[in-house]
Amino acid sequence: MLKVPKTLTGEEIAAIERVIMDYGSSKQKELTACRNYLGIMLMLEAGLRIGEMTQLVWSDLTFDGVPVLTLRVRPEIAKNKKERMVPVSGKLTIAIQWFYRLKFTAYIPNGSRPVFASSRTGLNITPRQWQRILDSYAIKAIGRQVNPHMLRHTFATRLMRVTSMPVVQQLLGHSSIKTTQIYTHPNGDDLSKAIDQM
Repeated sequence: MLKVPKTLTGEEIAAIERVIMDYGSSKQKELTACRNYLGIMLMLEAGLRIGEMTQLVWSDLTFDGVPVLTLRVRPEIAKNKKERMVPVSGKLTIAIQWFYRLKFTAYIPNGSRPVFASSRTGLNITPRQWQRILDSYAIKAIGRQVNPHMLRHTFATRLMRVTSMPVVQQLLGHSSIKTTQIYTHPNGDDLSKAIDQM
């Protein structure tokens, strides 16, 4: 029996977003908030694994300063070394634009520059650091910890409600359709909707 993945509700996502947006008036705090928002949206709106997200470079997200329409998950950063293409949602486009414009006001960066480099060290922010960042927002917003993979699970579960399993498999980069089957579970909203429509 496959374990049902833990996901976030729409209300929980909105609560976390509100906490991220409550960054105050400091430019540095806004830059940190929009960086964190972009990282979270890449997992929640594009289904990226934490290890894929942390290795993105600017040419993955932008072309001549404009957000890409389709995100190419390069084979060298994909978990199974298999390239995949993920269309970029409107919400993710806004997150890319926000961080890009705030970070690069006067020039276009080298495309091979890491998106999520620490301003202090210049090195990529690690998955463990991202876990702490996400936890700090989630505990404040919904009173519990949230694992980065829950964002990917939420993305996949939402997709399963609107498209076919092979499409979800391709967008997630799963080698086997059996791996994708865990996202076919019903949630509370599905059960309520079923009763309401009866």
